Amino acid sequence: MVNKVSKEDDLIVFEDLNIRGMVKNHCLADRDHNAAINILRLGLQSVAKA
Repeated sequence: MVNKVSKEDDLIVFEDLNIRGMVKNHCLADRDHNAAINILRLGLQSVAKA
């Protein structure tokens, strides 16, 4: 019984880390996307001013 609980706890911890990793990757992707949009916006503004 103890062994089974231990294995389940390990799995829960693993899944928790996996979900945190996905959330972290999503936040990084979101940040990179925002940076790309800002660069594009600055480029369009400079073309519009020229």
